[in-house]
Amino acid sequence: MPKPSRGQLRIIGGHWRGRKLPIAEVEGLRPTPDRVRETLFNWLQGEIADSVCVDLFAGTGALALEALSRGAAQVIAVEQNRRACDQLRRSAEQLGTDRLQVVCASVEEFLTSEIDTATGEPWQILFVDPPYQLGFPPPQWQPLSDHPKLASEALVYLESARQYQQIDLQLEYPQWQTMRCKVAGEVCYRLLQRLQA
Repeated sequence: MPKPSRGQLRIIGGHWRGRKLPIAEVEGLRPTPDRVRETLFNWLQGEIADSVCVDLFAGTGALALEALSRGAAQVIAVEQNRRACDQLRRSAEQLGTDRLQVVCASVEEFLTSEIDTATGEPWQILFVDPPYQLGFPPPQWQPLSDHPKLASEALVYLESARQYQQIDLQLEYPQWQTMRCKVAGEVCYRLLQRLQA
């Protein structure tokens, strides 16, 4: 049985670069490794400023907080664990930002209901880092892939276990093109872009 995560999360770039924030002690929580985050935000370099982002399965908030540090206009962090949500809110307070909206709900609830979000703007960048045991793509991909709030050329970061790196998501979901795909250790991570109809 995995031990609860302990310690701190370090923001690696942008306005809050080097800031360390506590991580909620929740079993199975695994922040996206620094090396993977560095690559991801290099990929997003020209896109992140002033964007509206959604972090599904937010967990430690590593991706949400990194996006804010690098200039995202607004981030909606969706996480169902109450303790993790409380820590995300405390982290936003510590950083003095009101640009993080924490939604304490399951991803399914968030995607299929009218949960009020502070922004009416389309979602431009999404971070999807589900528990690996959900498989690939995770079951939540279907309601996400055609969601009405997605921007016409939305970008999605999708993380999975390494064993799924050979799966071509575009065969089943032709409206999504894989822009980048990389493996680091046991992690496979992709950047997908929604194709205009």
